[in-house]
Amino acid sequence: MDIKPLVSVVMPVFNGEKYIRDAVKSILSQTLSDIELIVVNDGSTDNTGNILDEISLTDSRVRVIFHQNKGVSLSRNIAISRANAEFIALMDADDVSEPARLKKQCDFLLSNPEVVALASQVNFICPRGVRLSSSHFNTKHDEIELALLEDDGQHFCQPSVMFRKDKGQEVGLYDVNLKMGEDVDFFLRLALIGKLHTLDECLLNYRRHTSNATASDNISKHDFNLDYLKKAWAMRQRTFPEDFIHWSAYHTPRTRESCFHQWGWNALKKGELSIARKYAIDLLKINPLSVANLKFLMCSIRGY
Repeated sequence: MDIKPLVSVVMPVFNGEKYIRDAVKSILSQTLSDIELIVVNDGSTDNTGNILDEISLTDSRVRVIFHQNKGVSLSRNIAISRANAEFIALMDADDVSEPARLKKQCDFLLSNPEVVALASQVNFICPRGVRLSSSHFNTKHDEIELALLEDDGQHFCQPSVMFRKDKGQEVGLYDVNLKMGEDVDFFLRLALIGKLHTLDECLLNYRRHTSNATASDNISKHDFNLDYLKKAWAMRQRTFPEDFIHWSAYHTPRTRESCFHQWGWNALKKGELSIARKYAIDLLKINPLSVANLKFLMCSIRGY
């Protein structure tokens, strides 16, 4: 009879060839080895499929599911439904988990049965892996729940979360009809049947890159449907505020050029000269006549 793993890691991916190896490696090299990794290839058209096939042949803990592009929520639900472990760890295909992440989260959940879902602090890194900053997310249930009720999902960072599979199934997993806020909706439903908690330790490296930056920049263009938030308030016998202002109203769009400047100067200040110079090249490709871009190029060459 097969022995169930302690943790099932679920990882949806679409066209993730650039970062998928690092993400998978960070899971397979965990100090907790009694795991399985379920990767859902959500209709990738790049080399992601070949990379996953190669990896799965070298480690029996990796299971790859392929389907035509159906979206990240359905991909997660499929992976969760096929998971064998009691605990489900969420993971994005462009992030990197710290080696002790799964062990520390698993131990915490085993020792705290009232906690249904557990996140961690994260280090934000640039596309080339240089640390930008570290999070200071809320850690206690009441603080987290309040942030989620305000649709501030960053205070329960999805790719750092581990939750109890049976509790996730009890609340119906992810709502595949939601295009935005599906993580907030899921965690708010979990908060009704147990405690949410965030470990005050960075256990995940959350990668910033132009793809997710572009998606974030376009958020203000979405017509937000806040029905799931209103429902969450009502289920707690609370009145949704009439003067509620969504965070997207304060969102300032960022260009690829501004991102490269931030990441490049950060790398330069931290002595990562080769990486800084790569960002300088990226900037020149965007605008070779920009004074700011030329200035950064010269600084990256000089090393200051």
